[in-house]
Amino acid sequence: MIIKILIIVAIITIVIMAIITIIDGTFSKKTYASVWEKEYSDSLDNDMQRIIACALKASSGYNMQPWKVKILDDNTVELHADMDKTLDVVDSGHEILLISQGTFIKEFEIGAQTYGYTSEVTTYDIDLSVQSPLVATIVIVKNEVEAMRDATSSATLNGNSEDNKVNLKETLDAHFTPINELDYLLIDNENGIDELKELLLQGTIVESNNEMATREIIDIFRFNKKDKNKYRYGLTLSMNDFISAFVGTILKATSDNWESFGKSSITQFESRLEKEIAYIVITCDNPNDNTYLQTGYMLQQLGHNLNGYQIRPAVQILQDLEGMEELRAKFYEDFTDNKQALIIIGVKNSSDKASPATPRHLVEDIIIE
Repeated sequence: MIIKILIIVAIITIVIMAIITIIDGTFSKKTYASVWEKEYSDSLDNDMQRIIACALKASSGYNMQPWKVKILDDNTVELHADMDKTLDVVDSGHEILLISQGTFIKEFEIGAQTYGYTSEVTTYDIDLSVQSPLVATIVIVKNEVEAMRDATSSATLNGNSEDNKVNLKETLDAHFTPINELDYLLIDNENGIDELKELLLQGTIVESNNEMATREIIDIFRFNKKDKNKYRYGLTLSMNDFISAFVGTILKATSDNWESFGKSSITQFESRLEKEIAYIVITCDNPNDNTYLQTGYMLQQLGHNLNGYQIRPAVQILQDLEGMEELRAKFYEDFTDNKQALIIIGVKNSSDKASPATPRHLVEDIIIE
């Protein structure tokens, strides 16, 4: 009798979920395009738009894509920070937002190379108190150099092959020269990687147990293709229809349960830690807004040049959250000699299997008049 009741309850649950899914619009026709598809770039009007489409493949903190672009003419654009994409709890100092501006600049340069241009970048003092602060002006100049590669972000895709694996330390030494303000620490099995992993895990636990921080992160994800389609990015969009029909509906229905979301985040981060073989900590003595731009630029560059590896930033420990102070102090004492850490980058071996191409805005979404 009990078994029959359980079967009936299960059937009713599935039927209810199916009805909700249909109403929810999960199987609705996709009305968005993807910057990862060559057909999308080919459909654009000119090279400047195509280069911007390439730049949209840049990595950004929490995939927030906090960019606005003003096209001044066929060869000149202004990059503005999108202050609607700020995260006031987990990124209270806007460091992640600034780093994301640097990743965009680097990916824009790579896109320009793809279409046969060089780039001249002028950066400015950034006034984060205004709605769309000016970050940089970028001028492209046509040259005779043919495209060297597709402008694809290896921070998102495992495009680097084990067959062409670089020496990690030698490559980092070549990138971090005395010319720039940045320095780096490489933490691996020889100098305390297990201790750092434990600190990162404890930092994730602190973040996941913080209701305001977790709710802010939950709000980033867009669970419904239909009513959130205008954003053109989100968790559901990166799933196939069969999975999203159920997972998306469950997530949407339970999205207010921040504690459950936090526990899931911890489990996922533990799985990530198992795969990471080293950490790159980018440091600077006296960082400013421009230093964080450089950090993002370097992050994106390393993503393309560390062949055989895949990198992914970690923001734990560096966040200004209650309960993080002790972990951060321990990290500085044991690893950085009290140098300012700008970002921690996890490194894992590349695999032959490409990661899903995370959904991104389209060019028209970020253009301002």
